[in-house]
Amino acid sequence: MIMDRRSDVTITGLDVSARSATSIPVSSFDGLHIPMEADSFDGVLIVDVLHHTHHARELLSEIVRVARRQVVIKDVVADSWIEHKLLSFMDIVGNRPYGVPCPFTFLTRREWSDVFASLGYASPRYVRDFRLYPRPFSWLFDGRLHFVAVLDKPHDCEPTE
Repeated sequence: MIMDRRSDVTITGLDVSARSATSIPVSSFDGLHIPMEADSFDGVLIVDVLHHTHHARELLSEIVRVARRQVVIKDVVADSWIEHKLLSFMDIVGNRPYGVPCPFTFLTRREWSDVFASLGYASPRYVRDFRLYPRPFSWLFDGRLHFVAVLDKPHDCEPTE
């Protein structure tokens, strides 16, 4: 949809288990080391991926490395046992039928903040409390469970003349 609206944008994907039928070109990788040069992409969008790894900080570090300008992350947060249970249920229903591993490695807000700070992003821009599901599902599955964080990489200063 993005490329349909923006002919100047090219999107490529990377996945640990690339499917055969995709809307964009998708390459496989080991889930930790992105086989691209630093600053290979203007931006990176990663949606509901980091909670599927035991190495969120390391993978995010790789993502930051290959992004020249910005990283946009949509993921989930579990600050209580009930949120962890809800997210586990959602992962089982939404991912297991497709063979996606569900390690249930949901981070708390504090843990996400620590991950971002460890990569030099102490204050990323956040969007929270948006609606993804219709009622009545939104009453259980929206709210505080989801977030979007935007990590803006510093731009090199242009020399002044």
